[in-house]
Amino acid sequence: MEKIYLLSDAFDYSKMISPAAGPEQARRNEWETDFLSNVSDHLGKWILIDNRLTEKECEHVFEIVETHRSTAFCFAVIDPYEEWCRDHWYYQLLFSVAGKENVFFLSKYTPDEVVEDIRRQAGTDKMVVVPYPYPRKQEATTSWEVKDDKIFFSGNQDANVYPYRYKFNNVAKYWPFAYDKVAELEHPGYPDIGHEKKHDIIGKEYVEEISHYQFMFVSPSRCHLEFLKYGECAAAGSVPIGVAPNTFNEAMAEPFVELNFDSYFQLIRSIHRLSGMGKKEREERAVAYREAMKKYRSPDRLNERLDAFIDTVWS
Repeated sequence: MEKIYLLSDAFDYSKMISPAAGPEQARRNEWETDFLSNVSDHLGKWILIDNRLTEKECEHVFEIVETHRSTAFCFAVIDPYEEWCRDHWYYQLLFSVAGKENVFFLSKYTPDEVVEDIRRQAGTDKMVVVPYPYPRKQEATTSWEVKDDKIFFSGNQDANVYPYRYKFNNVAKYWPFAYDKVAELEHPGYPDIGHEKKHDIIGKEYVEEISHYQFMFVSPSRCHLEFLKYGECAAAGSVPIGVAPNTFNEAMAEPFVELNFDSYFQLIRSIHRLSGMGKKEREERAVAYREAMKKYRSPDRLNERLDAFIDTVWS
């Protein structure tokens, strides 16, 4: 079935530091795009709705869904966190349309917290999980010979939402062995929600920065989600260390180096063991991880998953 991804007419996507939504996410998924104001041009298609709608647009979308009941509307949904999402206007829209026969949901992550509540209200067969595609156009070509043997580390440090990052950061700051083993990049902030932008190492430049290091720390949130960082690590050609998400298959998980977060002592021991990993094993893990992500998170494979869902729930 023909798909169209409708974008906000009012939201400024140029302020986003992340390709998690908007035109860049559509490009990576190889979806055609248009703006919400042109929805009437696409009635009868499978209409995907971007999650960065303004409050006023959300009010309008509710009316559109009600008016065009013979057209399927599939709403993109990302973060599931109770404290961030429950009262946001976009999630309020999702709750208001959940359960309507022509409404479906595409989640980038395994449903949890608020997103799981939406899934239950809509019906468990009306939400499909389609992870982020591998960013193949951002692949770095940095030679393994020039990669620093440090661990690249970055990300939001909210202890409640990102407990693994928080613990790793504490080790990186206070464990003497880690002083010259961890290379941290400050979070750039979120200009799209009013933060001051701290640097421009984002997108392709971010992957290029990672590529200068043999290891990258990657971890899910408390909900064990498969963030963009997992694909960016693969594109950088670095060895992923930390905690794998609950969506990895065996081929994706095998090259991943799991750290032990049972205690700070166990975490330090598991980080220290990295120094005993030979050069050959490091490079082999990085190559195997990239190949697995490239295969199992390709746009073709992910679109097959979405198309199979569409064929099952809509005719």
